[in-house]
Parts: sequence; C-alpha cells; structure tokens
Amino acid sequence: MRILIALMGVGALAFAACQSSSKPTESLEKSFEQARLAEDYNTAVSLLTQIATDDTASDWALDTLAFYQYFYQVTPGMVRNTKTPMYWVDKALNKKPGNAFLLDMKAKLHLEEGKDTQSLAIFTELYQRSQDYTYYWDIAFIETARGNAPMADSMIAEAFKSADIASKTVRLENLQARVREEVPANAAFLYLNALIYNGRGDMMKAAEALQEALKIKPDFYAAQKGIYDLQRAAAQQMPQRR
Repeated sequence: MRILIALMGVGALAFAACQSSSKPTESLEKSFEQARLAEDYNTAVSLLTQIATDDTASDWALDTLAFYQYFYQVTPGMVRNTKTPMYWVDKALNKKPGNAFLLDMKAKLHLEEGKDTQSLAIFTELYQRSQDYTYYWDIAFIETARGNAPMADSMIAEAFKSADIASKTVRLENLQARVREEVPANAAFLYLNALIYNGRGDMMKAAEALQEALKIKPDFYAAQKGIYDLQRAAAQQMPQRR
C-alpha cells in the first residue's frame, strides 16, 4: 500500500511538472498571437525569442523568429546590424539545412552586408533547384546592382522570350516599407528594366518601363514608388524660378 501511494505521489509530481513546463510556452504562444494580430512586432519578437529558446519549442517558432528578425526589425532610413537576424536564420538552418525560405533570407542578408558573391551563390542554387522566377529575378537584380548591365539585359531578354512568363510570378519585398508582394513576372522584369534605364540616366525610358509594369499590375508597390521617385528627381532637376 505504501509503495502504491509513493508511486501515485511520483506520478502526481511528474504530471505537475509537465503541466508547469507546458503552460508557460502555451501562454507565450497565445501572447505572441495577440501581438501578431495587433502588429506589435517588437513584442512579438520578444515573445518568439522566449519560445524559440525553449528546448521543447516547435520548429515554427524558430523559423518565425528568423523571419520577424529579418523582415520587421528594420528602422526606416537606417542601416541595421544584420548579425541578429543572421544568427536566427543560421540557427533555423541548422535544423532545416537547404530550406528555401530560410536560404532566401540568408541570401538577402548577405546582400545587405555587401556580400553579393555569397548572395549570388545561394540564389543560383535556389534557381537551379526550383526554376522559380523569383530567384532568377534576384540574380538579375544582383547583376544590375553590380553595374553589370549587359548581363542583366541579357537575362531580362531571356525572361521575356519565355513562353510561360505571363503565367509566372515573382515575390518582391521592400523592408523599409514592410511590403511583400507577389507580382506577374513580366511586370517584375519591366521594373528591373526601369532600374537599369535609371542607372544609365535615361529617366524617360525608366518611366515608360514602370508605366508598362503598372498596366499589368496597377497596385505594384515597387513600380508606384519608382514613378514617385522619378517625379521627385525630375522636379529637383528643374531650374528654380527667380
């Protein structure tokens, strides 16, 4: 009888321990969901950090924390320290090597750091693996940023020759504005064309390319902002009235 009572006592303690260890995480997850819905990203990151550092945490917490650090922890107009988001992206990749979602963030963080060669290598691997136009666009964008306009021109021309470009999409982001959008691939490559024309100082052709992109997708944020930036630049170049 004493043995039975002792065993029941041990079982009760084990149950209580399980309950006490699961309830805090469950409570944190509920709090995170509330912060997410309220778009309180700083609080959400703090809660995710507590959840993700728990040894019993699910992979979703680590992946989500990596994304929140990458996408939401950006101060408009400021250059950020990429070490924190890179730390969490790498930590998540240790559990999920080769995960495209995480590798995409890692490549973009490399680009923020000015490590275009490392970024290009990741995007090339992702494109070869998936044939996703998003990664092809990213490769062409890097070539544009490098000043390798002939290579970018060639890539864009190849994209427009593709028979299925009208049915493909490209995922784009603007971290400063916290905008993520999925746009038709032809509109995305027209936008990239506009960047090349603008880099050459041909604002008229840049504007035309952006207008063509907006005809395809009128709410294309990057193209809308491109038009606004061109208009502002043109206004600044006009001679001041005396």
